[in-house]
Amino acid sequence: MPTQHKKTIAHFGASILGIPKAASWTWRIAAAALVGVLSIGAAAVVYVTGGTSFAYSHVAYVAIIAGAAAFGLPGGVVTAVVTSLFLGPLMPLDVAAGIAQATTNWLVRGAFFVLIGGLAGLAFSIRDRQLHMIRRQSYYNPLTGLANRTRCLERLDQLIRSGIPQHSPLLLLSLQIGQLETISSSLGHEQGASLQKAVAERLKRVLPDDAKLFHISSGVFALVVTAPQEEAAAVGSALVEALNEPVIIDGIPIRSEAHVGLAQFGEHASTSLALLRASLSALQDATAAKQAVLVFDHRRDDARRARLRLLPDLQRALRNSEEITLHYQPKVALETGVCVGAEALVRWHHPEFGLIAPSDFIPIAEQTELIRPLSERVLSLAIRQMADWHTQGLPLSLSVNLAIRNLEEANLPAMILELLERHGVEARRLEVEVTESGLIRSLDEVSTNLALLQDLGISVALDDFGTGQSSIAYLRDLPADSLKLDRTFLRDDAMANPRSRLLIETTLEACHKLGFSVTAEGIETKAVYDLLRDLSCDFGQGFFIAKPLTEAEFRAWLIRECRRGLCTRK
Repeated sequence: MPTQHKKTIAHFGASILGIPKAASWTWRIAAAALVGVLSIGAAAVVYVTGGTSFAYSHVAYVAIIAGAAAFGLPGGVVTAVVTSLFLGPLMPLDVAAGIAQATTNWLVRGAFFVLIGGLAGLAFSIRDRQLHMIRRQSYYNPLTGLANRTRCLERLDQLIRSGIPQHSPLLLLSLQIGQLETISSSLGHEQGASLQKAVAERLKRVLPDDAKLFHISSGVFALVVTAPQEEAAAVGSALVEALNEPVIIDGIPIRSEAHVGLAQFGEHASTSLALLRASLSALQDATAAKQAVLVFDHRRDDARRARLRLLPDLQRALRNSEEITLHYQPKVALETGVCVGAEALVRWHHPEFGLIAPSDFIPIAEQTELIRPLSERVLSLAIRQMADWHTQGLPLSLSVNLAIRNLEEANLPAMILELLERHGVEARRLEVEVTESGLIRSLDEVSTNLALLQDLGISVALDDFGTGQSSIAYLRDLPADSLKLDRTFLRDDAMANPRSRLLIETTLEACHKLGFSVTAEGIETKAVYDLLRDLSCDFGQGFFIAKPLTEAEFRAWLIRECRRGLCTRK
């Protein structure tokens, strides 16, 4: 880690607060005093009630068990010995008659005291160890040994009650390791766990001794800071910088890209739990925006909450046949300009909010079980639409986007086959699209279903090609028939760059040699269209050709194309 970043973090050492150790010695003194009083009290009770010949000597067990409860095995034995001495040579057998005890009498009683004290102490010691283990599991992450989310909230509550926010800004800094899920799925969960432990050790090394790092969830760490936002952000940046150097796991260098979210008590939240939620919300925004550090923003958070509030409405919409509809973006053969099909794009017509963009509800649906019925609705509408077109002499193909969670469903191929057979549509007319990044991340889980779909004759397209981490060499192992070249390849400034043109030309040539057809997305100008056609790109779609259209608009557009001689043919 660079020296300047070590200095940055060390500068705020006094502001990064840890958990103080409990002053247990005061409790121990109080407990020892209480046990002593009980032992002396037991001796006094025995003497007052007439001596050891009476049953009152058993009251000594109260002190012995109290000593065992307070100090475990040593406490039980020591208390038993001390109490047996109190009831020993100086304690009469009968106070009124003045009869002294025989030596064997108090020695045997003392032996029983020690036996009971030892057993009770052993039992309490075992109990204490188990309670300690339970407490540690409740308050510490078993993987890294760091204090966990519960302990972090307790620390925040302690600082809030102490009045720290009135004297200094109180912020919570959340840091997340990037690509942990991908690393775990690619290398194994043990390697993912090793990465988290290595990151925790690195963070602890660069933090001051008085700082306390919390491990609040898988791959997410937290730090409590009392400093202005700018200074806390500098701490966050330094921590991110500390993780820039690769971590070696099983001999493999892994770069653990990190992001940080910041939230301040008072400005962004009024409770410890709300502060943690705000910090994690900022962390989510930082990850999505690929920013090293972001401060909580109420507007972004409100937008996310608004999308979440749409979930119950989406559930209702899936039961209403009129709210979920499809738009169709034409797909043409670039060489001839003939329309060969379209991409089916879902639209939600909310009765209160009007047309809701897919980006506002699909990501949320993908995180819930609603993605399954939503995808089934889209597939059903698309296949039924193809059937209608085919009966009218328009043998168009349709592409439908599927989420990775859909492809993990074991019954997906059977469900699609049933829809095709019900509507009498040939399987070769349907194409399913899956994003490149999603496919690579979950290839092992979805490859079987993709192979089954291909066996049925359904085409599989790799969407957004070029935005993920695959290479041309990797394509030979992907279960796909075609690729969709991402629109980032096709910006006007990129197309004017000879190196960008060479990259596109090389990519197209390699894909064709590997047996893939290629569709270019986002064609917005005639110059881009002509260039892609000259480079032998197979198909294209984009606003230059046509925007996404309702079924009626698509039909009108298709009629105009037919008049120009560019209508699809059987």
